[in-house]
Amino acid sequence: MARSRASIKASAFDDVSLDHVRVSVYRMGDATPLYRQKLGRAPFGFAFDVPDLDTTDTSRNTLLIRAEAIDSYGAEVCGVLDADNAPGACGNSTWDRHF
Repeated sequence: MARSRASIKASAFDDVSLDHVRVSVYRMGDATPLYRQKLGRAPFGFAFDVPDLDTTDTSRNTLLIRAEAIDSYGAEVCGVLDADNAPGACGNSTWDRHF
C-alpha cells in the first residue's frame, strides 16, 4: 500500500533579510523528527511521507509541524500578522491529528 504524502507551504519574511526556514515534522511521543529540512529561499514548501496509523496507541496519530524562520543575523524571526491563521509567536507549533 502506498503511503500518503502531505505538502506544506510556509510563509516567512524579515524586515532586513531572511536567511532560511527550518522545517521539522514530529510524531507525538517521538523526540526525533520524521522529517527535517533547511529551506534556503521562497517559496518555503516541502512534502513528507505521512506515517501509517498506529492502531495500538492512537495518541501517536498526531503530528507536530514546525517552521522556524531565521534572519541574516542568525536569530529566529518572531511575530504574527494574521493571528487567525498563525496563532502565537516564536516557540509555538501546530499539532495535527490524522485519522
